[in-house]
Formats: sequence, C-alpha cells, structure tokens
Amino acid sequence: MRSIIISNISQQAAFSDGLNDGEYTMLKTFTFAILHFSVAFGITYLLTGSIGVSGAVALIEPMVNTVAFYFHEKAWRRYEHRQSAKTAANPEAAHCA
Repeated sequence: MRSIIISNISQQAAFSDGLNDGEYTMLKTFTFAILHFSVAFGITYLLTGSIGVSGAVALIEPMVNTVAFYFHEKAWRRYEHRQSAKTAANPEAAHCA
C-alpha cells in the first residue's frame, strides 16, 4: 500500500510538470531502459571481458525487458484502477479485506 501511495505522489508531481499519464509511463520506461542497458553491459562485461558480447547482450536483453515492463505497468494500472472502482462502489468491502 505504501508503494502505491508513493507512486501516486510521484505521478501527481509528473502531471503537475505537464506530463499526461501516457507520457509519464513512457518517461518511466525510458529511464528504466537506460538503467537496464547499463546493468546488462556491466554484468556481462564482468563475466566475459568482451566488449562485443557485452554490447550485444546490453542491446538485446533490455530491449525485450523494456517492452515487457511497459505492458507490466499498463496491467498494474488496470488492476489498480479496478481496485479503486471496487472500493468506491463498496467502501465497506475494502475494510473487510
């Protein structure tokens, strides 16, 4: 629950900076991609010592994970939206769960 509150606060800050929901999700996805490229390259280089192999792994694996992350975020937003709708429709059910 705490992470949802923190996420909502950061989203509100992003929206106040002029980003809509889709732009916020894409910005978050892009920054995740940069982080993931760096980690993938670094770990592969430490394991293989090869810049070529590290570069290939750093390009292919994070690209696939970045796309997966984007759809993962969309799925979670749908889930959170449904939970909010259920709570709004039946506030007493939220206290029983």
